[in-house]
Order: sequence, then C-alpha cells, then structure tokens
Amino acid sequence: MQEKYFIGISLPKNIANQIDEWRKKYYFNGYKIVPAHITLVPPFMLSEKEEVLSKIINQKIKCVKSFDLIIESFGSFTGQHSVFFANIKPSPDITLLHASLLTPVQAISRSFIPTYTTYIPHITIANRLSHGRLKAIQDEMIGQKFSPTFNVSEIILYKRTNNSPYFPVRQYTLDKVDILRYHPKADLRNGQSEINQSSA
Repeated sequence: MQEKYFIGISLPKNIANQIDEWRKKYYFNGYKIVPAHITLVPPFMLSEKEEVLSKIINQKIKCVKSFDLIIESFGSFTGQHSVFFANIKPSPDITLLHASLLTPVQAISRSFIPTYTTYIPHITIANRLSHGRLKAIQDEMIGQKFSPTFNVSEIILYKRTNNSPYFPVRQYTLDKVDILRYHPKADLRNGQSEINQSSA
C-alpha cells in the first residue's frame, strides 16, 4: 500500500466553487484527484509514522498567526508540461509558513521533495498542458476578473492511498496547537461539533 501526502491551504467555499468551475472545464482529471488548494509542501511519502509528521506540523505552526491572502488574477508556468493557475499576491506570511514546514518534512520523507529557489504560491486550475492548450486557455480567460481576499486560519494535511483521490485527514488551526480530526460531513472552515478534537 502506497500512501502519499501533501500539506496545503484549503479555500473558502465561494472561492473553491469558482476555481472548480474552471478546473472541471480545463483539467477534469485533476479536478477529480485533488481538491482546490494552495500547496505548502508538495507530495511526499513518509519514512516515519503519520503521528511523527503531525507532531512536526503542530510544533512549527504553534506560534503562527492567521493571515490574509489576495488572489491576484492568473499566471502560468511554462515547460514540457505547462500550468495555468490563479496567482496569489506575494505575502511574507505564506512564504515563511512554507519555509518552516519544508525542511523538517524533507527530513522524514522517503521521496524527493524539491527545494524551491523561489516559492510561488498559487491555485492550480490546469496542469500538464501543451503549449498550444495553455495558449488557448489564456485566450479564453482574457477579461476574467478574479481578485478575492480571504483569511487563512488553518492548514490541511492531505493523503491518498494507492491511486485514490487525495482527501483531508488532519486540520491544524493557526494560533493553536490543537488538531481537529477530519470528518467527511464537517465543514473544515467552521470547526463545528462534527469534528472531534484530538492531540497529535
């Protein structure tokens, strides 16, 4: 059984719904595999138990305050497989959070996690695009206005087993050391009674 993880920021429902409309149109297979999110630590496999990872995350965020992010239109990465994304306005808060998590997670990972020379937070809309397909999407999205602001008050540990879709398994609330276990009927943004408190 192969288990893979990544650490990310989930999106408010109204923003996720709009992103998902574009993802379903431009990257339907990816839409089915992973929820809309901002990646903090890209996918990895563990050489330790999940509880070890959870304690590390808990330790690294215990003094992190919630912060606001602004989506700033769209951008792209170009290469053999190009990416079209919603761009996040540069923020020292998310950059520091990413840096604080990346190195300790790399230390307990048994798969390669790239070290970024520059971390560019973004929300992937379409991935693995040919140059022609990227250009077509960019042309279609000309004139789209999309610049919401939202507050980041928690981060999420996502997991997939074998070839299943990624799903959220643990939620870590900023400003606190408590971990909220994910319940499929719960809204991850409100921390109501259907999520049970547990320690790492």
